[in-house]
This record gives sequence, C-alpha cells and structure tokens, in this order.
Amino acid sequence: MKVNRLVCGVLLSVYLASGGPAAADEREVTLKHQGLTLLGTVSTPAKARDDKPWIVLVHGTLAHKDMSTIKQMATALNDKGFSTLAVSLSLGVDSRKGMYDCQVPHRHRFGDASGEIAAWLAYLRGDGARNIWLLGHSRGGAQVAYTLANEGKMDLRGTILMAPATDAVATAAAAYRKQHGAAADKAIEAARAEGDKSEKLIAVPGLLLCQGGQASARSILSYYDEKPPHETQASLTRVTSLPVLVIAAQKDEVVRDVADKIGKVAAAQPNVKVETVADSDHMFQDLFADAAADLIADYIDQQKK
Repeated sequence: MKVNRLVCGVLLSVYLASGGPAAADEREVTLKHQGLTLLGTVSTPAKARDDKPWIVLVHGTLAHKDMSTIKQMATALNDKGFSTLAVSLSLGVDSRKGMYDCQVPHRHRFGDASGEIAAWLAYLRGDGARNIWLLGHSRGGAQVAYTLANEGKMDLRGTILMAPATDAVATAAAAYRKQHGAAADKAIEAARAEGDKSEKLIAVPGLLLCQGGQASARSILSYYDEKPPHETQASLTRVTSLPVLVIAAQKDEVVRDVADKIGKVAAAQPNVKVETVADSDHMFQDLFADAAADLIADYIDQQKK
C-alpha cells in the first residue's frame, strides 16, 4: 500500500479546518543505566486511546531524540492518541544531547542499543504501561530488529521499523573502504589485530557519519566486521511471532530497496508486513510523518481484531 501526496494534502486541509488537535503534554525523563544517564522525552496526548498504547521511538545513526524525524513522528502519533517515549541512545556518552560529537573517541558498539532499549521498556512497565510498541528509524530500525532477535518478545505488543538499515556488515565495510580507501582497510586490520574485546583506541579515517578521530577496536569491528551480520532482514528471520510493520520511503536515497528486501522476509513470515509512503525520502518529514502515523495506527488497530 502507498500513501500519496494528494491524500496527504486532503488530510492537511481537514486538519487545518478543524483547528488541529490539542497539544500533547511533554516532559523530559532520565534513566540510569550501566553508570550512564540516559535521556528521554515522554509525550502524552490530550486524549489517549482507550487501550492506552505507548510507542518508544529510537533514532538513527549518531542522532538523538530531538531530531526532526523523531519529533515529528512523536507529534503525529500523539495526534492519534498514542503516548510516546523518544529516547537518545547514549553511544557511551553520559547525558548525551544533540548529534554525536565526532571529536569524542568512539567506544560505542552497534549492539549496545539492545541493553538501553530493554532498560527503557522496563522503565515504562515500571510506570504502569502495558500496551507498548517499539519503533526504530534507519539504523535505529536495524538495532530494534537486532534487539528483538536477541532478546525475544520483551513483553511488547509489536514493532515498527521505518526505513530500517538493510545492508550487511560486508556491504558497510565495502562502503567504508570506498569512502576512505586504504586507510579504511588499515583501520579494520588494526582492529582485528587487537580483537573484538579490545578498548584500545585506533586512529581512523572516519566512523559512520564522522570524519577522522579515534575509535576502539571493538567499536570498529562492531560496525564493520561483526558476525553474524546485523542487517534488518537477517534479524527479522529470528522474530517470527511478534507483529512487525516495516515502512519504506519510496524516494529513499539513504537506504534503498527496503520494500523489496524486507518483502522477501514478509513473503515467508506472516507476522511481517511492508508498507510504502509514496514520495517520501528517508526522513519522513511533514506530511509524510502524518502518512506514516496513519499506517501505524491502522496496523495497530488490525492487531486488536
């Protein structure tokens, strides 16, 4: 199913004519985890749905809870009666705000997100939430899928993956080499020599979105050499009973062919469904956030039937 621009325009006209929904109540929250303070934002709608659903939102590569995509998705979901908890992954930094500071040595690993996601879910359950869904965008989608593959259902009702990263580690390493040439090969080789448990810092030509700097051997290997691969479709083959909605962006130039790649998983697993937001790019801005929220609300309603 695709949601087109014309439909979005009609929805916006109706929305503006009605005056729009009442603003959600928003508050900052913190959580202690493994010696670090994690930051989150709780947003509760003026009128919640009767089943009081919660959606936990996880951002993409080196980003944060206040990035535009996450903020807009939270607002769009609040407008539909969902309470949201947007979280910033620490990436090894205490009380991290904003984009990751590339001058800080990289000690974080891809799989570190799993423990923090589990901690936030426990936080919500401790506060009385029971109807919880988990949403990840971009690399955050791949990390959510990886978490579910390794941690199980985690007392969730289901999960939503928006434009999740689908490249295998081998592909990521190839892109790393293409961007940085021999320097990338040397960084990976140096990390392999130290081993995947080593915290020794190595000078790198870059890591993920950062240029230059230092990274621990275990950090380099977690993103560019870890086995088994942590691509989304590989993880989803191990998530067979939890409802999974994957939302692709038709004009995504960052993560390409999401619908085709995840569609192959969905063909074999009835718990996985793939939808596409027409004309949207990777970030699901403005009306496309509303279109994605429509798909999410419809999917969650279907699970109650």
